[in-house]
Amino acid sequence: MKKLTLSVFALGTVLTLAACGDEPTAGAAEDGDVRTIEVTTPPTSKNLSWQTADGKILGYEPDVLRAIDEKLEDYAFNIQAVADSAQETGLKTGKYELNVGGFYPTPEREEQFLVPSEPTGRSLIKMYVKEGSGIETLEDLVGKKITPFTAGGGTLQVVLD
Repeated sequence: MKKLTLSVFALGTVLTLAACGDEPTAGAAEDGDVRTIEVTTPPTSKNLSWQTADGKILGYEPDVLRAIDEKLEDYAFNIQAVADSAQETGLKTGKYELNVGGFYPTPEREEQFLVPSEPTGRSLIKMYVKEGSGIETLEDLVGKKITPFTAGGGTLQVVLD
């Protein structure tokens, strides 16, 4: 059974895909009970999603999930701020059922998770360079040394592509 991973703008797809699995836990709870979906979101991706020092999870992604949660009587989202590397591990092991973050499709992810076939949105990626560097586009980075990216993050995939 593939688990579900989405980009931030694919949240509308959650409702359809969450109910498409063949495991008993993939649909709404029986007998009118509320089905809790364990969701991860990044803890340090302001303005999309971040966790405050006192543990509050804020940002666009959690706000959208909470708005969806208000509309669904049979579902509840337990939103947790989790580091990118732990999100995929948690999805693979079944600890989490849904990730909302900026993961890009890779062949490995497509084998393990339900990934939208069409791009569903991207986080803003800003590139900071020294004045006079001659770097104006991603193509200008070829052959240059750059600051390392998070291995599971979308920025790395953009640069590699």
